[in-house]
Amino acid sequence: MSFWKRRKRTAAPSRSTADAGQIQRTSKPIKRSPPVAMEVKLLAIEALGSGLAAEEVRERIGVGPSTVHRWRKDDADEGIEGLCRKASSITIRKQSSVLRDKIVAMRRHHPEHGVRRIRDDLRRHDGLEVSAETVRTALKEGGSGHALPQPRRRPAGVRPGEQVGSAQD
Repeated sequence: MSFWKRRKRTAAPSRSTADAGQIQRTSKPIKRSPPVAMEVKLLAIEALGSGLAAEEVRERIGVGPSTVHRWRKDDADEGIEGLCRKASSITIRKQSSVLRDKIVAMRRHHPEHGVRRIRDDLRRHDGLEVSAETVRTALKEGGSGHALPQPRRRPAGVRPGEQVGSAQD
């Protein structure tokens, strides 16, 4: 049962005289809470509207003190879109809107180009590393995406392997 015994602590290494007054960085990860679901945000705003105190709502959900107030403000200013997750900085949001406009313009100029072709052209000519999924979502948001292909139906009475219109004796 040696695992029940307490281990002896080793003595901390002594600091050298050169490091005595310097601040040393630690490699602690930044603690971020996971994103809150949209349903929870909407329920919190509904609870605030029914007269529940913001402090009480905050405690029940388990978020920071200013989060519930920010949700209420975002909902009042922009509606449900204000509650959606946004890019981390304004610069990134501007870049993503410029990129989306560029992708949609490429599709309008070359409607025959697919998602991967647009991605490759952006890499080749503009030096932009973009995934095919980013191009696909930008086209969908811009309204330039392809419609889903309609399934083809075989003419009635034709079996697989037969050719339509062939004369057989």
